[in-house]
Amino acid sequence: MTLSVIMPVFNGREYLDAALRSLQAQTHPYDELVVVDDGSTDGAGALLDRWAAREPRIRVIHQENRGLPQALNVAWRAARGEWLARMDADDVARPHRFEFQLRYLHENPDIVCLGSAVEVIDPRGRSLSRGFPPAEHADIDARLLQGYGSALYHPTIVLRRATLEAIGGYREEVEMEDLDLFLRLAEHGRVHNLLEVLLDYRLHLRSTNHRRRERHVHMVQACVADALRRRGLDPAQAERLELPERHDTLSAVYADWSCKAFQYHHFRTGCLHAANAWRAGGLKAEGWQRAAKCLKYGLHCWGESQHAQIHR
Repeated sequence: MTLSVIMPVFNGREYLDAALRSLQAQTHPYDELVVVDDGSTDGAGALLDRWAAREPRIRVIHQENRGLPQALNVAWRAARGEWLARMDADDVARPHRFEFQLRYLHENPDIVCLGSAVEVIDPRGRSLSRGFPPAEHADIDARLLQGYGSALYHPTIVLRRATLEAIGGYREEVEMEDLDLFLRLAEHGRVHNLLEVLLDYRLHLRSTNHRRRERHVHMVQACVADALRRRGLDPAQAERLELPERHDTLSAVYADWSCKAFQYHHFRTGCLHAANAWRAGGLKAEGWQRAAKCLKYGLHCWGESQHAQIHR
């Protein structure tokens, strides 16, 4: 089972070393890593060239900035492996990621795409929460049709190259390229998630998901409507999707990170991001209110954790 890792990079220098080191540390080595530098201006391209000079399995393709879907298509079409593993420049793969995924795919040859659970981390690598997507195909597909692209975490997936060829790769005219891809994969064959945490999934303010939050609802509805149309169902159902609230201010983003950390009993990190929510509010009422709400939730979570310890 030959494995190609595909990684698009646009101004990802800050976290790139950590991502590449995590791939080097895999217990099941990859056969090649195809990286597309999509017009980076922060020195990421030069860093990639230095890595490629000392690691023959790394191939770097430099191009002008054309966007994520196009960069992904360039990467997988240049790859030679039977299996393609996605990886992002700001995430960290756990050492057993490829070993566990390839073993499961070998034992379950009907699966066309396999993801995993994730540890959600903040920009400095501090744990915030864990993401456990549904494991079975029917549950994943149902969540995708509800507009939840996180039913498969994009940088965790390993998929058959032949399947990606059969469905035409990423559709470059679609903004929500991950949700669109997953819906089409689920129509082609069985998708699955391992419930082991195999990737540290980094949240930060320059991520693609953060930058496009303002258009999120429209993009999700368009992807789901297309899928419903392909399946002979009423595309108008997409207009009635109940999607989670998207955080529209910096203070709200930090407050969300704070509550995630408190929920998973990372109390120091929760307090740090509550303070960030206060500062990002510009000392206005929004910042004070969000910080106070976070700390109140943190006290509730701390009380629950103490109660659980006492009654063990």
